[in-house]
Amino acid sequence: MTYSHDEHNQRAYYNQIADTYDAYYANPYALKYRYAVYERALKGMDWHGKHVLDAMCGGGMGSGYFADKGATVAGVDISDEQCRLYAQRFPDHDVRCESILQTSFAPASFDFIVTDSLHHLQPNVPAALEEMLRVLKPGGHILAYEPNARSFMDVFRRLWYRTDPRYFEENEQSIDIDRVVDQMGGRLELVQALYGGRLAYLLVQEAMVLRVPPRLIPLYAPLLMRIEFTLDQIGMGRFLSAWVVGLLRKASG
Repeated sequence: MTYSHDEHNQRAYYNQIADTYDAYYANPYALKYRYAVYERALKGMDWHGKHVLDAMCGGGMGSGYFADKGATVAGVDISDEQCRLYAQRFPDHDVRCESILQTSFAPASFDFIVTDSLHHLQPNVPAALEEMLRVLKPGGHILAYEPNARSFMDVFRRLWYRTDPRYFEENEQSIDIDRVVDQMGGRLELVQALYGGRLAYLLVQEAMVLRVPPRLIPLYAPLLMRIEFTLDQIGMGRFLSAWVVGLLRKASG
């Protein structure tokens, strides 16, 4: 497979940091945070018999939630090292080391796609969504869990991107979920958009980029997550929220 310059950079970058990335994002507190976000967005959905694609899956941080719910889960990621970690964690899952811009999955293979990595793909987000739509069944859903472009916190995030080349690639940009829907010309419908993410998100979910020593995370994570999830239930609005979760539905026609 021929990769673009940006794809080569992404592949090399995630191969290089694979073990560190996994140690942070697959730790029990980061997974608990992630799964609480999923539960809030997806409560009431029946996963038995469903086929789920974890797109840009890394080591499978998103896959565990859906596998535990009874879904059949596959993964795709451009990084060989991330796919190695995924296969170790889920030896019975189909994981493919490919670009999300061109996968080998058959058309209409999946009922549901989950991703947290659209922000790594600028300016190729529409192309990635085209491929997701190709492999998604009509009426199927995409769950995108992304940094929120419509937040005052994004000002700091953009500065952070520019000053921290160790953990951010040049083409990364936060996601405006409404713009994503508009770009797809009516083929994707926004079912709901949820907003959240404050101190617990930064110090638990994003502890790697803040260089928090992993041994410290258990000392504060339970309290910070309790406080943040309470605030999220009250609703703080998109302007104060670090992340957005968009539940999108593919048009049936």
